[in-house]
Amino acid sequence: MAGAPAGGLGLQDSAEDLGPSYRDPETGIQQATGPAKQPDEAPQEMAMETEPLLSKNSLGYKKERAAAIVAHSRLRAMCIGIVLCLTIYMILLTARLGLTDTYEWPLYIDFIPLWVLPGLMYLAATDFASTHVDPEAGLGKFMVVTSGFLGSVVVLAFTLLTCLKLSYVIRWPWVAVLTPAWAMLLVAQVLLCFLVPGFIKEDILHVFFLIFMMVWMSALTVLLTSLKLDGQMDFVSWLDVLFPVQLVLVLQICLLEKRRFETTSRLLLLATSLMLPIRLDGILKLQWVIIFTPILFVLLWNTARIFDGKEVGL
Repeated sequence: MAGAPAGGLGLQDSAEDLGPSYRDPETGIQQATGPAKQPDEAPQEMAMETEPLLSKNSLGYKKERAAAIVAHSRLRAMCIGIVLCLTIYMILLTARLGLTDTYEWPLYIDFIPLWVLPGLMYLAATDFASTHVDPEAGLGKFMVVTSGFLGSVVVLAFTLLTCLKLSYVIRWPWVAVLTPAWAMLLVAQVLLCFLVPGFIKEDILHVFFLIFMMVWMSALTVLLTSLKLDGQMDFVSWLDVLFPVQLVLVLQICLLEKRRFETTSRLLLLATSLMLPIRLDGILKLQWVIIFTPILFVLLWNTARIFDGKEVGL
């Protein structure tokens, strides 16, 4: 009988969940008189509502979402547009230099592709930031979009001032006309400083130094070119002016990974950087088509690679 109260209590507790009931006066056991009370469905509903939230935070969901975003990216179309703008400009420049004595057309027509280029550059930067940068990397998105915007503005100012100078609308010295190049140098330095941890993490610090050197050598070439055009360095040949660019290309060929497309592209660009000063110095009168054909080939080859889903290589 000592165990009866405990058993009775247990039955009473279990019966409370069975709906309306009464207590038997003889046994003291509570018995159900109505339909059993349905179990509470709220926890199940809450579980069903929170299950999608938990799955959205899973690694697999994030990977699928990132792949879907990249699939809807317009970055490939933007890159094709950028390369085509450069290709059209090179074709127009080659035709102008080769047909100077035969045909003439307004100079601004040659620069139209270069004025479309900044818009495509900014769109490509924003698309890259939204589809290829981690959504949680707010600073990375900001840096990519800001660099794209500033780079686009600098390219637009650079091409506009050059067109006005060649059209004799302004008579500024070339050192002033090419001033936007220094703004581009500043933007490139800030972006490179932001990218240093990535180069260190991937153990490709030598690539960073080559890019850093290429940026500064390009700036040096712009400075020497402007001084040469202003007549302040007549004692320096065009071969010496373009030597920094030639040095960077040689170092890239020797030190970077040997890939067929990239190495061939650098060799072709090196050939143009050697033939152009030879023509400008009057050492050998080469046809402009021969001089710029390597660049056109590299641009068209890059266009074909982008269509094929491969990355740009220079």
